[in-house]
Amino acid sequence: MRSKLNQRERERVKRLWYNEDALGQALWASLPADLSREFDAYVVETMAEEGKHVVPEGGNFYGGEAARRVMEMVHGWLSNEFDRYADALREICEQVDYCAKRRAKVFEAEGWAVAIAVGDALLQIVTHIPVPIAVLTVYAVKRGILDNICQCNEKARPA
Repeated sequence: MRSKLNQRERERVKRLWYNEDALGQALWASLPADLSREFDAYVVETMAEEGKHVVPEGGNFYGGEAARRVMEMVHGWLSNEFDRYADALREICEQVDYCAKRRAKVFEAEGWAVAIAVGDALLQIVTHIPVPIAVLTVYAVKRGILDNICQCNEKARPA
């Protein structure tokens, strides 16, 4: 079956699959500007209330913590976005036989191929999440979002 993702998107999925830092950077870079500003402002304000000041000039003692907190907010936001589409995503589980592929011994090495199959199905579903499909796909698979939605752990347990 021919993928609905174009060659560039398929290559990006594969690159992101093997590079967690690039995945995080791509996710952050693709967020709408108003959302990233909102997350930044909230974290800076919260940390200031804790006596941990972060300044835009850099050289911040708490810069790493601020970045971690912002990314936690991004993960929460994205998880909520996926939850909105949970019913449709469960259909993807069956369509691509996700849980069986997830448990395959070659998954860590070749999981990007599963991510491409998931991406093909996601194209029709998550059109309102303003993040590129390659980033969404790898994120959903690598972060275990689809594992939870597809209930892979429950399917793996003996009856």
